[in-house]
Amino acid sequence: MRFTKTLLLAIFLLCFYSCRDEKKEKFFSGTREKENSLTIQDSFNLRNLEEDPSLLSDIHSDTIHIDRNKKHTGIYIVSPLLSEKNDPELFKWTRDLLDADQKEFYEMVKNDEVIDDTTISYFPQGWSMFIHPRLLYKTDSVASFAIESGQGYTGMPAGFWYNTFNYDIARKKEIYLNDFFILTNEADRLFLKKIISRAIGHDVIMDDFLAANDGSEFAFDNRAVYFFFDKYHPWGWGIYSVERKYISEHINPVYR
Repeated sequence: MRFTKTLLLAIFLLCFYSCRDEKKEKFFSGTREKENSLTIQDSFNLRNLEEDPSLLSDIHSDTIHIDRNKKHTGIYIVSPLLSEKNDPELFKWTRDLLDADQKEFYEMVKNDEVIDDTTISYFPQGWSMFIHPRLLYKTDSVASFAIESGQGYTGMPAGFWYNTFNYDIARKKEIYLNDFFILTNEADRLFLKKIISRAIGHDVIMDDFLAANDGSEFAFDNRAVYFFFDKYHPWGWGIYSVERKYISEHINPVYR
């Protein structure tokens, strides 16, 4: 009888530890799978918006070219053509952005003069500016715009910055980073930190990234989420992205 009890106890313990190890293995296997998804080669930076902008064919564009004058060497603007009646929020945001950037440029060059001296340069020496879209995405329920603005002096590298606008058309509200992504706890913030860090190639400080007006912007289309960094940003500059299919569980269900 004692032998039978001992045998039954041994069998029970064997089954218990076997099940525990199996659950443990499943847990760590899932953890490794999530971690490894950050290293999948086709999940990051597949589309270069600088060379191949994501522009919805249904959104037409208007081009404005202002020739050189005594104050500048030229202004080149490409902007989306929008209906103030049908898309009032997008129309206003775009109009205000163009007005503000042009006003800033004209203020900057008001005391300048273009130098047209062939002994110095074949090209006139002076400031120019440009504005053009990098991403224009719109559905019946959401819209996401990213527009690049820049200024440059002849022969010098141009400075540039990005402005993004993400809008929930159905709910009539702007979409911020903590609306688009699920950021309910520290684990969520850590995952987003890993995603952005992996995309740009080094660690980011999430508190800084989430802070307003820090030069960090984001936008999205049906394929990817894009992160925009102005020139001279301390983390580097450019446009980086991650494919949505790899991070869908971390995106607010409303925007998946």
